[in-house]
Amino acid sequence: MSRLFCPSCGNIHNIAVNNDCHTKLVKTAYDVHIDTQASSPFCISCAYDGLQVTAMPDVVLFGESVKRKDHTDAINGLLESSAIITSGTAFDVMPASTMLTFINNLIPIIDINPDKPKDGFVNYWYEGTAEETFKKLDEAIDI
Repeated sequence: MSRLFCPSCGNIHNIAVNNDCHTKLVKTAYDVHIDTQASSPFCISCAYDGLQVTAMPDVVLFGESVKRKDHTDAINGLLESSAIITSGTAFDVMPASTMLTFINNLIPIIDINPDKPKDGFVNYWYEGTAEETFKKLDEAIDI
């Protein structure tokens, strides 16, 4: 949520959040277009071309597709990992759920979850919430 993405030209720019939770634009490529209902950021690069394209948060919202480069980067990150720890997932939201199939049991997957995961998704399962599991781990190692 700290970056804006222009769906028209593809520009991505950082934004900053003030202590009062109002966004402060820190890059000159974006400005705020004030309409009668609300303010929304728009891409100035596109505005120079006569367009008024609303910039979006640079995240994947429900129902949207993951950008190919982001998907490839995520797969490469998985393949470079020595272990994967997951928590709070039922492994049923795509494409995150399918990314684990790319590693084909080459990397141990450790799941921390109150509910047992579907068969074949993980190598190790610790029953409980992430908070309680990591608290026990913290106490055991005495960090």
